[in-house]
Amino acid sequence: MQILAAGMLFFTLYTISSSIAQGLGKPRLPMYILIVGTVIDIGLSIILVPIIGINGAAIATTVAALFLMSVLMWKTLNLANVSLPIGEFGKIIIASILMGLVFLLFPQTRAYLILALIVSPFLYLGILTAIGGLKLEDLRMLYKIGRKLGPFSGIFIKFIRLLERFAV
Repeated sequence: MQILAAGMLFFTLYTISSSIAQGLGKPRLPMYILIVGTVIDIGLSIILVPIIGINGAAIATTVAALFLMSVLMWKTLNLANVSLPIGEFGKIIIASILMGLVFLLFPQTRAYLILALIVSPFLYLGILTAIGGLKLEDLRMLYKIGRKLGPFSGIFIKFIRLLERFAV
């Protein structure tokens, strides 16, 4: 099930891109990509299921859904003449991975889960700031959120002011 969860995220993004492509006047594009994705899924299932069982089918479906999402999103962005800030996404991904690696060191108990929930926003924002991924416009949005945090707003606002010195 855990393997399929990632695949369903990819398939959801494929579905959204499919709707956009259809709205841009290319209703057949998602269908053609889906046919290729289905062939990939069947081919990988034939290879992986005998080797690793039912998990092989889940992996095949997830890989196929990743293919569907990637190709259709790329094609849809080209159709719409939209370019994504890949560098900014890369910084977000790096900060997320580094934060995740830090929390892998924590024991898996409820107490550490609660600690992780409290510490993670600060850790993520700190890492993002250190690698140059936090912008002043992001901080303006964080100020708005910080004012709504009730008793935690003072600590959060002070932390944002600290980050403001390093934001780009």
